[in-house]
Amino acid sequence: MILIITESVDIPSQRVIAFLRKSAIAFRAVFIDKEDANIEINVDGDKILIDDINIESFTGVWLRRFNFHSYLFLDKEIDTANRQLLEYLSNEKKQLFEYVLNRIYAKVKNVIGHPDYIEMNKLQTLQEAKNVGFIIPQTQVIVEKKKLISNVSSLISKPIGECFSCSIQDTMFYTLTEKVNPVELNEKFFYSLFQENIPKKIESKVVYFNKKTYSVAFLSQMNEKTQIDSRNYDFNQELKIVPFEIPSDIKERLDNLFSKLHLNFGIVDFIITPNNDFVFLELNPVGQFNDIVEYGNYDIYNEIVTFLISNN
Repeated sequence: MILIITESVDIPSQRVIAFLRKSAIAFRAVFIDKEDANIEINVDGDKILIDDINIESFTGVWLRRFNFHSYLFLDKEIDTANRQLLEYLSNEKKQLFEYVLNRIYAKVKNVIGHPDYIEMNKLQTLQEAKNVGFIIPQTQVIVEKKKLISNVSSLISKPIGECFSCSIQDTMFYTLTEKVNPVELNEKFFYSLFQENIPKKIESKVVYFNKKTYSVAFLSQMNEKTQIDSRNYDFNQELKIVPFEIPSDIKERLDNLFSKLHLNFGIVDFIITPNNDFVFLELNPVGQFNDIVEYGNYDIYNEIVTFLISNN
């Protein structure tokens, strides 16, 4: 039996689930945003049940989206309680599922993902990428404008952690990577990440899975809105995305990086400069990649299913 832990709106998960149903392969999907899984733990007997299924019954597990503590399904009275109580219950849930996920990782042979990476630390990942030989942008986190990088012609800023989004009066607000005008900055501010704005010939996204790579090029430099962040989509001009092959030395460095991080799956962002240098930007182990599948015409979903059922 296959276990998929994910969110109900996640497209890659739904594509794999559809394949499993069509192929009559037994699976259990836990949608963390819909309801709490029924968990039963016997620590001294080293036994864990998820919806009455022993985790040792799973031959393959995809840790696709597993930030359980982000979702609290509570009685209305508790749901309206004070913030401290909600934070406490969220931490209780986080502690529980850290144990569950780590036991799954230890007991199941074929696991996609790693329980340590609910969220990647961008700063740590940049450091590890540099250690295996990748070029990375000049990067700093500061709280004072006077300490801004001064030896570059242009700067950008992005979140230190995950992107933030919120809804205010039926309007959605979210963070993007933005170009920085130092004149507009206050002298002091909250911890902020600044990077050198790398000249871009093209932008590339790479799906890495079990030492195989599937990559596309985003011609984001051709549009003023997408030059800095390709997610800042211009609905009046289509973003061109084409299949793209990365060099063998970049693949080798990716092998080394994923090995050091004990990961077998992730999406990596690169900028390719006018001098054809590959500059490493980010690694996301749970990022979206359906666009890479579609535009690259890659059979990644079949590869995922084949890996998950290879013990059956």
